[in-house]
Amino acid sequence: LKLVTVKLAIWMRENGCKRWSMGLKFVQWQINVSIHETTGQSPFKVTFGEEPRIGLESYVLPKSLVAAAKTEEEIEEFLTSQEANDEESLNRDGKNYEENESNIMKHFSETFIKAQKEAASGQTRAAAKMTR
Repeated sequence: LKLVTVKLAIWMRENGCKRWSMGLKFVQWQINVSIHETTGQSPFKVTFGEEPRIGLESYVLPKSLVAAAKTEEEIEEFLTSQEANDEESLNRDGKNYEENESNIMKHFSETFIKAQKEAASGQTRAAAKMTR
């Protein structure tokens, strides 16, 4: 959790973004493709048995698009337009999204602290039983 929080804070600062949820997929990707010093492999490779696909090979493209496209640039233009449409959709829903995000963050720290206290209490009870 701390690693995600630190990397997310860095991403938000570097990208001038105040919405942590926008950076979450980038941070998740960064963590999942980073080589772990102990295993020598990325979590992605450990989980899926292969390195992640990047670039155009990461897309599942309609066969009709691939057949109609004469160059890789045409495919990239199509994908860029799709990403722009996705971003417009996110911006339209942004207000409700930000309100929900704000509510989640308000309750997150309370829930996390409560869980920590419950865990500590459970450990104390378990230790007491062991010393009887």
